[in-house]
Amino acid sequence: MMRLIAILLAYLPINFALASDSFDDFYKHLRYLSERDKLLSQNIANSDTPKYQPKELKKNFREDSVPVYKTNPLHMDLSESSKEFALVKGDISEIKPNGNSVNLDNELYKKGENAMKLNEAINVYNKSKSMLNTAIMGPGK
Repeated sequence: MMRLIAILLAYLPINFALASDSFDDFYKHLRYLSERDKLLSQNIANSDTPKYQPKELKKNFREDSVPVYKTNPLHMDLSESSKEFALVKGDISEIKPNGNSVNLDNELYKKGENAMKLNEAINVYNKSKSMLNTAIMGPGK
C-alpha cells in the first residue's frame, strides 16, 4: 500500500519528501499509541504483583522537530537520543503494603484515553485512504 502511495505521489505536483515525512510521522504516532496500549495493559495486569512499579512510554520525537543526520565521521552520534520513544517510570501516587505502586484507576483512565486517541488516528487513516481512492478512481467508485 505504501509503495502504491509513493508511486502515485511521485506523479502529483507536490513535494514527495514532504508527503513521505507526513506518512512516517503518522506511522510513528500509531506505533507509539499501540506500544503505549500494550504497556498500560501490562501495568493493569500486574496491579496486584508485589513490588511492581508502573511503566510509561515517553515520546522522544516532536512533530515540529528536524531530523539530525550524522554527515561526518567526526560528528557526535545522536542515534541513541533519536529513538522514537523510551520506557520510563510511571507516576506513583500510592504504594500498597506489598510494595506495588500501580493505581488501577489511573491506569484504566490512561488506557481509555489512549484508546480514544488510537481510534481517532485510525479514523483519520481510513478517511485519508478513502480520499486517496476517490482521487484515483473518481467519485462514486
